[in-house]
Amino acid sequence: MTKSDWGDASMRRMAENDKKDAANERAVSDVISFTLMFSIIIIGVGLVSIAGLSQLVTLSEIEEIESADRGMTSTAATLDDMNRHGDMNRSFSVAFANSNVLFNESTELEIDVDSGSYEDTIEMSALEQRFDRDPESVSAVYEGGASFRSDGGFASYDPAITCGGEDTAIISVVNLQLNEDGLSVSAGSDSTFTLDEQSVPTEAPISSFDQELNFDADLVDVDTTRIDDADEVTLDVSGSSQPDQWGNQLDQRGQWDKSGNELTCTSLDDGTVLVRVTTIELTIVTPRFTS
Repeated sequence: MTKSDWGDASMRRMAENDKKDAANERAVSDVISFTLMFSIIIIGVGLVSIAGLSQLVTLSEIEEIESADRGMTSTAATLDDMNRHGDMNRSFSVAFANSNVLFNESTELEIDVDSGSYEDTIEMSALEQRFDRDPESVSAVYEGGASFRSDGGFASYDPAITCGGEDTAIISVVNLQLNEDGLSVSAGSDSTFTLDEQSVPTEAPISSFDQELNFDADLVDVDTTRIDDADEVTLDVSGSSQPDQWGNQLDQRGQWDKSGNELTCTSLDDGTVLVRVTTIELTIVTPRFTS
């Protein structure tokens, strides 16, 4: 074999080795690319799952309160027919969603006409649906003919209280009574649900809205008092369950002068004050919970 032949063979072997090295490099590169891509996908799915579940829990908690507020507004509208129109019987229900339903018997509204010419303290009581939240609980409340959210600024359903129309102030308030000793019940899905960010939860963090506490409402009494030749009437809402919301709701109408928890209607000018107290008794329908 000539020197030329040996050179050609050597060149061929070098070319073949280069091809094998290139193939090996491509194989290693493909493995690294696949590993990186698979790792990115796994990490992305994990991050999305954690963020998505956390957001799902937050949205569920918001919807629980929004739903309770709508339900309490509906309750206020139902009982308002009894307060304004004298309906004798109505029914309504409260849907649970990780909440406690309470009957607060210690709320009241104080009325003072012309600095003592007429004074009265009206017992109201409040039906509350309370949710444990951080940093403080949030409640949807029916009281005195109005509905409120404890974290809101104003009433969700307006009270039947007016000032100054044709020199007349109307104070129409519902006195709510319960036909049993106290009420404090809870139901719904597990309120101790916690999110483990290291694993998928074994149950969905969605509240069950299918359990309801049903009430029958009966009109017991309507007591009306008329005070003539009145110049002003003052309401003290400090004894209510939501004094800030009561005050804001009446103050924003522009008819009442607000000072602390007192609101005064001064536009009567020898007018008339009508005080109407509608007593409504609630009875819990048995069975206590329905789906």
